[in-house]
Amino acid sequence: MSFTVLLAALAGVLLALAVADGSLLVARAWEQRARTRRGRVDVTHEGQSRARPWRSRRSQASASPIVSVGAADRFLATRGIRAPSGLRGRLAAAGSSQAGAAEQMMALKCSLAAAAGLAVLPGALNGSAASALLLLSGAPAVAFLSPDALVARRSRRRARLLRAQAPELLDRVRLGADAGLNPERALQVAAARGDGLLACELRAALAATRLGLTREEALARLCSRCPVPEVHALAAALRRSAVHGAPLAGAVASLAETSRAERARRIHDRSQRAAPKIQLVVALLLVPAALLLVAAGMLAGLR
Repeated sequence: MSFTVLLAALAGVLLALAVADGSLLVARAWEQRARTRRGRVDVTHEGQSRARPWRSRRSQASASPIVSVGAADRFLATRGIRAPSGLRGRLAAAGSSQAGAAEQMMALKCSLAAAAGLAVLPGALNGSAASALLLLSGAPAVAFLSPDALVARRSRRRARLLRAQAPELLDRVRLGADAGLNPERALQVAAARGDGLLACELRAALAATRLGLTREEALARLCSRCPVPEVHALAAALRRSAVHGAPLAGAVASLAETSRAERARRIHDRSQRAAPKIQLVVALLLVPAALLLVAAGMLAGLR
């Protein structure tokens, strides 16, 4: 590829970034315009000006993402682009709590696909028909799917961390239930005594119930953000305790024991997989390096 083609590809990437930045500025302008309309001064028929009461900082912070979500949703809907139904669940499992994250994710994916198409366009025009078809179809597809791979990787990391922290949290819930606390109070005490990711998610779910969410909605939100078997089993035990009055301590104790045994099995499996990897490194790197040193010494002796 010549220097001219490289410059053309760089110009295409910069153009795509400029278009993405411009769309973001337009969305922010629409948001500011909507906020200005909500807080404008109304003039009464008697000629007296009456200002609408501004919302509190917390309500403004909660309403601002809704406006941006609506603007992004309208922007994508006019172009026939809708966020997939499972994208919100994957983003929640990855730890995203921002309103409109699915719409922003779709905008990012479309921008990356357009930038990749513009980047490979000069090479596709200079190559054969087969290479042009491969570049123009493969590069945008890879760029479009690359954010999904990053989200899946982050979800797996969160799942491993949540499963590692589950036994301790379940033990604290069991101790609270054995002490005679009701399920909600036992969860509050267990979450307050923990400082890990799972405890933070549990505290957020409990805070959502105090803000007006029902127990079932809070449990569904907790399961969507923590899609691991231990959390789903804990949610099922809480539902049985709330509906049928089943004792929580025995069920949570069994869950904690099972989770601890599963964590030990995972650690054992990782240790078993480490031995072949070490042997592979020794066979492919250390042994050839030692042989090269011996060969270098023999050649130096021959001279």
